[in-house]
Amino acid sequence: MRHWLLLFGLLLLSFAASTQIWVKPNATWHYDYWVPGYYGFVKIEHVGDEQIDTKNTMVLKTTDYQFGMDQFGQTHLLGVHVWDTNYVYAEGDTVYYYKNNQFYKLLDFSKQTGESYLIANSAGNNECNTDSWATVLNTGITDQGYYFIELSATEDSEFRLNGNFNNRYGGGSFLFPTVAFCDPSVILENYMFTFKCFEDDELYVNPSAQDCEYLLNHLGFESLNQVQVAVYPNPVLDVVTIKGEGEFQYFEVLSSNGQVLLVDKMPSSKQIDTSALLNGVYLLKIQTSDDKTVVLRFVK
Repeated sequence: MRHWLLLFGLLLLSFAASTQIWVKPNATWHYDYWVPGYYGFVKIEHVGDEQIDTKNTMVLKTTDYQFGMDQFGQTHLLGVHVWDTNYVYAEGDTVYYYKNNQFYKLLDFSKQTGESYLIANSAGNNECNTDSWATVLNTGITDQGYYFIELSATEDSEFRLNGNFNNRYGGGSFLFPTVAFCDPSVILENYMFTFKCFEDDELYVNPSAQDCEYLLNHLGFESLNQVQVAVYPNPVLDVVTIKGEGEFQYFEVLSSNGQVLLVDKMPSSKQIDTSALLNGVYLLKIQTSDDKTVVLRFVK
């Protein structure tokens, strides 16, 4: 009897892994986050489709809504920042994403406990290896009947993917790999992400039962004038470029503990030389021509 129960369990896992569903159109994820000095949420939304190398990919736009608290304990919206756009597609039991002009495995549901797969290649910055790997710690079936894999990044990986991901909508600590430092002399204050909710044309998932955009919708921001600003590349080597519409007046570069390291008028090229800065995490504070302040985070 025990033999048949074990066989049935293995067949169930095999069936769940082979029925890769992935997301439907209009998919949207929300992740809350916290980092010393501020907090907020990240929204990842399906905004269209695009053909890349014969693959029909979903275009996923990522937007960061950043909040902070003043000396009186009042919460304020610090800025709305557009992060990288990602391109993904599912084939069989694997979800792929596009990075550095090639596709990598994002979620490989064919892997079993103890197996690993490559999620990114890089130049090996920050004392990390050039190859970044994710290892499967566990597999199983969720209460909703979705197959899941529990992933953990190898310690020497520059790009890391952690958490429980199911084959219906992913989830995890964050949907895409996040950058990390392997140099023990660098103190990296990572974003602490938490999955908040997901929805598409056929499914709605909200474990907390709280508004997916609670901070935004419960602070009186009925009409939000979004300042669409981004920095690239990120991580940066020597020169960081500001991408965004409108005019920028001044900028400040601050350390993660708030110390002002650079301050000047914004160059017309919208490029800032950071070659004098050591490797680490920095905040870039930008003053716009209409007296708005944008705070961005970048890694060097």
